[in-house]
Amino acid sequence: MSLKIVVPRTAVVHLLKSLIRPHIRHFSSPSVCRDYSGVLRSAGPKRYLSLLPVLDQIPLSPITWAEKGLQLAQASTGLPWWATIITCTIALRSTCTLPLAVQQRRRVARLESLQPLLDSWRQTIVHKVHLQGGNKLMVEKLYKEKRNELLKTYNCHPFKTILLPFVQIPLWITISLALRRMAAFPAPFLDAPPAALAGLVDGGSLWFIDLTAPDPTMIFPLSIGFLHLLNVELNRSTVAMGGGKEHRLLTFIFRTLAIIIIPVSTQVPMILSLFWATSAGFSVIQNCMFWLLRRAGKL
Repeated sequence: MSLKIVVPRTAVVHLLKSLIRPHIRHFSSPSVCRDYSGVLRSAGPKRYLSLLPVLDQIPLSPITWAEKGLQLAQASTGLPWWATIITCTIALRSTCTLPLAVQQRRRVARLESLQPLLDSWRQTIVHKVHLQGGNKLMVEKLYKEKRNELLKTYNCHPFKTILLPFVQIPLWITISLALRRMAAFPAPFLDAPPAALAGLVDGGSLWFIDLTAPDPTMIFPLSIGFLHLLNVELNRSTVAMGGGKEHRLLTFIFRTLAIIIIPVSTQVPMILSLFWATSAGFSVIQNCMFWLLRRAGKL
């Protein structure tokens, strides 16, 4: 005969809370949260797990997560801030947007190759409906059904070819707002810390030592504008979107934005200009790769 001991669930919960609460109180103290990067720098790699309770105190904001992630990357690698911004930008673009860009180009290529087949089916449907005495509405209905069937078969629906901006633009805005807050740069309708993050004032290189101040030489603002204009032209050459009014309007809008960003870049901190220039340069290299692959018939 065995004796079975039943422990109430509430007792277990209270026991776990009594064991964990002292650690949470320690790591959620204002001194620890205020100097987050200093804590990471003083703790060895094996003690990073002891900082997990801090995550419970971080608000669920993408901007906050981006800010803490950049501080963690800088503290873990020991790189200067200018190198951390460049490295993190390339890593984010390589893991988050590059795979989507490759898939988008492949779908666009399949959609372009499918266009002759769609035109042939339209002519066939028009001829068939004409023999049956149908009207134009019947033609459009039958063609739409056949078109959706072919797009589903070849996995190249036009909506799937525009998914990249829905990831790239929010990512660009989130990182920009996180860097703005780290540099304590004031912006309309947005709060700013009283002082910039420690290490940014002297975390630059060459002529941009202070990452919280704008570029005094206009090198970065002009480079950002040029790179964005180059991206617009490369996109026009690598994606055959036709010469319709919509395409011309989009091209005009993107060209205008590339010019507007030049005076904007003269007013923002160098940490933002560095991120924008690195992201735009990554896009140029990416589009050049796509152009070469398209010329070689591999994309």
